[in-house]
Amino acid sequence: DHFKQVNDRFGHDAGDELLRAIALRLQHALRQPDQLYRLGGDEFTLLVSNASAETARIVGERLIAALRKPFDIAGTCIDFVTLSIGIALCPLDGQDAVTLTKAADSAMYLAKRQRSHIVIGPATQGTPQE
Repeated sequence: DHFKQVNDRFGHDAGDELLRAIALRLQHALRQPDQLYRLGGDEFTLLVSNASAETARIVGERLIAALRKPFDIAGTCIDFVTLSIGIALCPLDGQDAVTLTKAADSAMYLAKRQRSHIVIGPATQGTPQE
């Protein structure tokens, strides 16, 4: 959240450096089998095998905690970028990548609208979790 402000205030080079720093922090907060991918822009997706809703929420909280510390980007302190996380569970929210991605995306936008940090997908009624 608020990533556009980085590009607007500090330029796209700073935004690109911040994205790399965010990816590195997120990667360090994950377990070895978890896989992190950048979808595009400032959106990432994470694949976690055999995770319950509770496990997914715990992983989400760990990722949020990893980004709480400010970033130093070219001597500029960036402390206002946060995460909104949408979680989709297989098979509850879908069984293929396209359906699961759409479910996670919907949950993420609900998290943004509700100013929650984490929303678990449609199959669990999009209940905000913090």
